[in-house]
Amino acid sequence: MYNQYTSANTPYKRKKAFRDIAVAELLFSTGMQISELCNLSPSDINLNDNIVLIQYIAADFLMNLLNP
Repeated sequence: MYNQYTSANTPYKRKKAFRDIAVAELLFSTGMQISELCNLSPSDINLNDNIVLIQYIAADFLMNLLNP
């Protein structure tokens, strides 16, 4: 995936590769399920504080991406 990003020759391909990397990193680094990722909205992501609000089946919890 990182090779796709570096070899992308159009802005569209670069954005698409960046999206794919972000999805894979979120899944692997947080352990979230695909359904939880699909239910994320922009308001669930706080890049200033490095926090993602994951809507879990039984409860909501915050996950700090940089400081586990």
